[in-house]
Amino acid sequence: MPSWLRRLLTAPAVDEEQAATTFFLNTILLVLLGVSLITTPLRAFLSSGEMFFLTITIGIAGTLVPLALLFLMRRGHIRLASVLLAILLWGLVTFTVVQFGGLRSDSTVGYRLVLVVAALLLGGWVVLAFTGLILLTTFGIFYAEHIALIKGEVPTTLLDWSIYATIFALLGALLYLAATQISKSLNMSLAQVHQNERARAESQQALLARTRALTASAEVSRRLSSILNQEQLVHEVVEQVRAAFSYYHVQIYLYDSERTELRLVGGTGKTGQTMLAKGHSIAQGQGLVGRAAETNGVVLVPDVSIAQEWLSHPLLPETRTEAAVPITLGGRVLGVLDVQHTQVNSLTEDDVGLLQSIADQVAVALQNTQLYEQAQRQAEREARVLQISQKIQYATSVESALRIAVRELGETLGSPASVHLTLPPLEQPASQSTTQEE
Repeated sequence: MPSWLRRLLTAPAVDEEQAATTFFLNTILLVLLGVSLITTPLRAFLSSGEMFFLTITIGIAGTLVPLALLFLMRRGHIRLASVLLAILLWGLVTFTVVQFGGLRSDSTVGYRLVLVVAALLLGGWVVLAFTGLILLTTFGIFYAEHIALIKGEVPTTLLDWSIYATIFALLGALLYLAATQISKSLNMSLAQVHQNERARAESQQALLARTRALTASAEVSRRLSSILNQEQLVHEVVEQVRAAFSYYHVQIYLYDSERTELRLVGGTGKTGQTMLAKGHSIAQGQGLVGRAAETNGVVLVPDVSIAQEWLSHPLLPETRTEAAVPITLGGRVLGVLDVQHTQVNSLTEDDVGLLQSIADQVAVALQNTQLYEQAQRQAEREARVLQISQKIQYATSVESALRIAVRELGETLGSPASVHLTLPPLEQPASQSTTQEE
């Protein structure tokens, strides 16, 4: 089939709610158009005189009307085209009944087609409206026959109209119920489809977020393995975590030497730098950070406005949810990784799991930096001792050696140094001689 013909025969793309109506409308109009194009030449060939021109006129009308309605439908006026089609069919059936045999003619069956089309394309109360219209129309035709305005092939009685009215009323009611039920089922199906689409989209977003989080965690781990300076380490961690997960604020607290306070050692942005400059700290057990350190457990608060232990900070006015994750190594709490966000319930258990993984890596990295710094200090001390020993070896006298030792020790310790020697006298053991060099 050529592509242009396929496009002509295919219903236009519309939203899901109108897809079924568009399909039915497109099919009905194409059938009417096809019937008109096929039967008009045949009827014209078999007609003569005035009937020939009447047949041609009806055929042209039967072709132009479906084309016009197809045009309306493809312009997006689907309901208007449906209403016009139902009205035109009702008018055509009524004209045929009036002109060719009256109420008891075979043309009366056409009203059933009107009801079916109204149910398929319009549904609901419109079916009842067309049912009422058909009942009034048939009663009008019956009355017109009764007063001899219309002459039918067979006389119509009130009983005849009552039978037709009962049939049309029952058919209209059944079609109304069927159309309503189909509409409800369709709406439920569409709602389920939309729900499934939302669930799939949420799953995809969660998967993407999880992938980004794992990538960020791996990147943080990679960076931590190559950093041996604590200040640089903490700065990299908070900035990487904030950038990877788009958090409002990230900070790290470490215990002081006496383990009574948690001292801020790193925070994101200018706020973090300001808090660092002010020497911000939190007592153990105080606030979410203090509780996480004291209990060695994660503290997740979805809504800080209802958390009594939450400590607000004027530099962080937009905090709405917070998670404090202890940084633990071998069961010993080193500090706390604290994360804050601007939306209630925006931090979840998934976030906590990833933050806990990062906190564990930070604990190992902190230990590595401490070991590295200790090794550096030990190496510097040993190198200094070796240097002093070499200088002493070149001393020409005991006094010179003592002077070198005192001077070098003073420089190494950063404070004045002295050596006190007590030498026994050669002749009088009770006396003492003291030599002091500074």
